[in-house]
Amino acid sequence: MTRQAVQSADPAVVERKTRYLYWWLLAALFLEYARPASYLPALGILPLNSVVPLTLFVACLFVKELRPTSIVYSDRLSRYLMWFVGIISISVLHASVTHTAYEVWIMILGYAFLFFMIAKIAINQARIRGVFMILIIAHLFLLVMNPEVVTDPSARHYVLGATFLGDGNDFSLSVCILLPFAVELAASAKSRLKKILWLAVLILLVLALIGTQSRGAALGMGALVVYFWMASQRKMLGLFVVLLLGIVIVAYAPDVFFE
Repeated sequence: MTRQAVQSADPAVVERKTRYLYWWLLAALFLEYARPASYLPALGILPLNSVVPLTLFVACLFVKELRPTSIVYSDRLSRYLMWFVGIISISVLHASVTHTAYEVWIMILGYAFLFFMIAKIAINQARIRGVFMILIIAHLFLLVMNPEVVTDPSARHYVLGATFLGDGNDFSLSVCILLPFAVELAASAKSRLKKILWLAVLILLVLALIGTQSRGAALGMGALVVYFWMASQRKMLGLFVVLLLGIVIVAYAPDVFFE
């Protein structure tokens, strides 16, 4: 389908025809980040973490109603990702430890595929927010399975069963990325109840970030707070929120966090 055809197509028709791919994408993201088979062994009978995203990737190559690949890679950031994957691919041929380099290449290639699928399928703001939501839900699932991360901030805990998110620094980095997502979901919510819900989730994510005792993540969160305040058109309200957040951190964080 050409770019002109996509632009002239009825958005409602495109949404209806590709909705199953959108839910397929959400399932793939949840499986990748939450790794539920680590807690529910019955799910490990089938290699869902590989089958679900790979079959979706193949489907994205043939469904015409999705965003054309030419438009996806007309964006400069998309091309940067391709260059990055290409450089890693070349490095495999010259690495001192080829096996390790190959494993890193496979991992990066998988996330490049996920990027491609999101760019193809998330054709409107509602779907982009759906991607935000499922990523947050996956992390909340990990927190439910590892509640001590939040309930016992005095000790540093690992997120068990989360593969690449198992280390506190990795998990907190991922949470830093989620914070703007939660802000967007709260700001775009149409009902007051949903706004309160997403603000509560935002606070929970902040507590989880503190619970990992990651100093790098604390600096990252601070940079986000400064950025949001500078970008906000309601500086006084933003200052109030920052002060409120500071009070929560001081009341919750253990002494080791400030050391």
